[in-house]
Amino acid sequence: MLGVRSDWAIMESYRNVFSLQALATFGIVAPFLKVIHELGHALTATRYGVRLRKGGLYVIGLYPMPYVDCSEADVSAHRRHRLAISAAGIAVDVGVGLVAFIAWYLVEGSYLQVLVGNIFVFSTLNSLLFNANPIVKLDGYYVMCDLIRSRNLATRAAAVFKEARVWVMTLG
Repeated sequence: MLGVRSDWAIMESYRNVFSLQALATFGIVAPFLKVIHELGHALTATRYGVRLRKGGLYVIGLYPMPYVDCSEADVSAHRRHRLAISAAGIAVDVGVGLVAFIAWYLVEGSYLQVLVGNIFVFSTLNSLLFNANPIVKLDGYYVMCDLIRSRNLATRAAAVFKEARVWVMTLG
């Protein structure tokens, strides 16, 4: 309803995703968004009695990226609990995006609207392009593994690609 009322003006934030201001906002805000994302995994895991093995910060090129290791869910949690734990980060990102979407309509002033618009864009884009993507071995991959009941999907995919490569190289 909010989007329709404003002719989806927030979509301008998507058009400016590679602007210097948007990239600077991402650089500053991304670690905080990632903390919230990882907190979603951690809270869901503890809700289902899964012990967190570790958590902390990876420093990638002097850039802090938080993480939690919920891999114990592979051996100690039911399938639906593993699905919930894996999907929790995506759900949190979508929730943050929804809050930012609503806040965008409530804040006054161009700087605050641009800031909240960028948070909306980055939380939704990050969730859809990276975390929910089953090709990248992140949250979406583990959700897909549990949905199709195949815990070694990457190993099987690598074997299929190897067979396909050999087939192509030997012309069948």
